[in-house]
Amino acid sequence: AAAAALSLPFVFDGATFALSAGVILLMLPRRATTAAAPGPPAGMRAEVVEGLRWFVSDPAVRLVAGFIAVLAFCQAAVFSVLVLWAERDLHVSRAGYGLLLTVAAVGTVGAAMLTGRVMDRFSPARLVLAAGAVAAGAYVVLGLTHSVVLAGAALVCEGAAVSWGNVVSFALRQMLIPAELLGRVGNAMRMCIYGAMPLGAATGGLLAHSAGLRAMLLAAGALQLGVVGLLGRPLVRAL
Repeated sequence: AAAAALSLPFVFDGATFALSAGVILLMLPRRATTAAAPGPPAGMRAEVVEGLRWFVSDPAVRLVAGFIAVLAFCQAAVFSVLVLWAERDLHVSRAGYGLLLTVAAVGTVGAAMLTGRVMDRFSPARLVLAAGAVAAGAYVVLGLTHSVVLAGAALVCEGAAVSWGNVVSFALRQMLIPAELLGRVGNAMRMCIYGAMPLGAATGGLLAHSAGLRAMLLAAGALQLGVVGLLGRPLVRAL
């Protein structure tokens, strides 16, 4: 009974997706059965190739995509083991871990509400670098602290930094990519970023298993700080 109860949210979520798909199918215009099925849009492959070539050839876009991909890699590594760290090192209950995530969400939402004002005062390059540095510092604090209060404060800062970084990265895409290529080049950037996340999660799990949870958190913070320092000047010059 307990296992069935735990699976209910996933069953309900899948049912809602199926219902949504059915509604969309009903809304699609119906074609006559005698009409020939249309083939793939002409030139689709050429358009995709054009977007990839533009992505590869533009140094600023490549730099931004690589930088954000590293941030996504490190965040995925941290959050892949965060629940184990909270239970084993901070000794919080399941409810306490949920409270920690809620606190982090407060930082995310609060930062999102202030992003517009912050972007009016600082350049996108400096904002995304600051976001990376703050999140990296939060990972280091998580790796060192035994205080639930300090860990919560670090997660608030991390959530705020990620919120700012996400908004600024979308703004940079709009600024750097021509409108006619925005979808294709933007998808290439997302492929790099989202592709880095499972790699980060796997690396975080392996490193935590071999070196320990705190060592993994410190390594993620150190890697991210190193990338911020390495790419800081090139990003400022490129943007």
